[in-house]
Amino acid sequence: MRTMLSKMLEMLRTHGLSAVVARGFLKARRELLAWQRALQEEQRWRNQITRDVPSLPVGFFALSHPEISIVLVAANKTGTVNTLHAIAREPGIEACEIIVVVDPNEPTVRDFIGQCSGITIVEQAGSYAERGNAGASEANGTAIVFVGSAIVPLIGWLDALLAAYASDPMVAIVGGQLQTRDRKIAHAGGIVWSDGRAGDVGLGRSRFCHEFLYTRETDYVNPAFMLVRTEDFTRVGGFDPAFTTPTYASLMLASTLRRAGHRILSVPTAIAFDGSVTSLKSESDREKCVQKMAELSLDAAPRELQEGLALRRHQGKKRLLMVDSHVPFLDRDAGSRRIAAIARILRTLRYDVLFLPDDGIAYEPSASQLRADGIDVLEHPSGGLATFAEIPFSIDIAWISRPELYERYAHALAGPAISVRLYDTVDLHFLRERGEAEISGRELAWEKTRERELACARDADRTIVCSGAERDVLASFGIESIIVPVIESTRQSSPPAFSERQGALFVGNFTHQPNVDAAVYLCETILPILLRDDPDFHVIIAGYEPPQSVMQLRSPHVRITGYVSDLTPLFDAARVFLAPLRFGAGVKGKIVQSLSLGLPAVTTSIGVEGTEFVHGDDIIVADNPAAFVAETLRLYRDESAWNRQAARGIASASRFAPERVRDLVTRAVESDI
Repeated sequence: MRTMLSKMLEMLRTHGLSAVVARGFLKARRELLAWQRALQEEQRWRNQITRDVPSLPVGFFALSHPEISIVLVAANKTGTVNTLHAIAREPGIEACEIIVVVDPNEPTVRDFIGQCSGITIVEQAGSYAERGNAGASEANGTAIVFVGSAIVPLIGWLDALLAAYASDPMVAIVGGQLQTRDRKIAHAGGIVWSDGRAGDVGLGRSRFCHEFLYTRETDYVNPAFMLVRTEDFTRVGGFDPAFTTPTYASLMLASTLRRAGHRILSVPTAIAFDGSVTSLKSESDREKCVQKMAELSLDAAPRELQEGLALRRHQGKKRLLMVDSHVPFLDRDAGSRRIAAIARILRTLRYDVLFLPDDGIAYEPSASQLRADGIDVLEHPSGGLATFAEIPFSIDIAWISRPELYERYAHALAGPAISVRLYDTVDLHFLRERGEAEISGRELAWEKTRERELACARDADRTIVCSGAERDVLASFGIESIIVPVIESTRQSSPPAFSERQGALFVGNFTHQPNVDAAVYLCETILPILLRDDPDFHVIIAGYEPPQSVMQLRSPHVRITGYVSDLTPLFDAARVFLAPLRFGAGVKGKIVQSLSLGLPAVTTSIGVEGTEFVHGDDIIVADNPAAFVAETLRLYRDESAWNRQAARGIASASRFAPERVRDLVTRAVESDI
């Protein structure tokens, strides 16, 4: 209660009553929009699923070189009609060839397909495996999508399967999530147990359960709604016709490919209504499965293993829980981009990553962005501690961000359920508070904050900092730490030229007081001097939740944009990035972001703290108004200097790219210090 009250008072002090009220309205609006989206999704489901489609012919494009081959294994006429019309609705279907496998004993289906255009017809009787193999033999695409009769996909299903397929060259099979007419899960991947029994993950569970909302590795997927790489499918001989039921045919295909080092993914965003019976299994197939898996030395889940662990068993070598205040808002601040990038790096290192927001809310689209990369985002209406209490298995490593969260979760993380506790300072808060006190003259309890942070660092098994400067500060107190800096991807395209740019840019999350101070200082102290030399000079200030003290800076020379979902166009339009930061801590992500996008920056010694950027080489540093203005105008007017600075900035910022930081993240989770 005290923590909530202190947060409210701090918010009022920083942003004012009007901003707090506006923030409340924004939150209410987000919740209303989420409710409206849920209603729209439900209506979309009803429109696409619950009404049978008239038996009207459907047309497709006849392609000689398709990207994807869709193989529909047709059964009865009604199911085939519904499935074909659902496939025809999908955007991008014009790049796919359509192959329909019909049973010669089902003349009504054959007659209907004959009325359609752009479809290759394959006649084949027998099991699903035999019919699927017959259809695949006619496929010309680099990947085959198998769809069973009466499987009705929702729009967006194909893009979701293809995105997961393209995410890693070792992905061989991707399956979607099947749901029943009442929106319960029918299949979200599959488990094979050591006695040969195969089971549908999530059967009968709510589609809102977090464990079924992220892309996950699985034993097998339903063959009536799956994508497989054509080369891999052909190399292993397709579905094994020895198995008469679709489930076991798919299971043996997936197991064989996994044994060769490939990955099998279940993707929750590729959704279809399941009106089929493809999950039926047989006792004879179960016995054959046990024998075949023993022959091939294939693994299965022990029967004594808890189901929650069984469905995660391919996720990684260790389970790692990340705790932060909220899900990372990638469009708001560098800290969010850093923690999200760390989570993604940990997935590439084969860790099973769970992300626990302390507020218990899986905000969109942030949660979906993590879930698409295989990160399980937890949620609970009562907050993070309630979520943590319900985790039904042990955690190997806990990565806790910020001192207040480490303190809050310390008692829960103290038992044998957690092997290693990492404390991520994000930045040393007391350094920021001390600098603010020196600049503003206000009394701030930075010494108390320092003692809290040092206590957390001493209690944790490992401490993470963002820079060498902060590592040295902790070392002066006898505390070892590991550096994991801000993370910004390197620009792949060429930035706009000098002549195509005008004005200056400053960006910042204005819930962070150093950004508020820098914006005010820029407009009230730096800009008036700039305008004496260049009356046309203008500045754009962008960022989340600007308080009244920033909003009132607006003028003919200052534009306040507020929140902008994609800042790249602003970086590309500006000629110089100005960041006159007067206090702060950690590595300033805005500086790294600007340089990585090819926009030269002028900042202060505080702005480059911890980056190892060199004045005159990577960046321009000036600590008094006159020098700051002189350097800004020189860079703004000298095209050759600007080009040289832009190129050096991009090269220097590449040190913060995910692939360059990967080894540091590895050390953080695997070091013995």
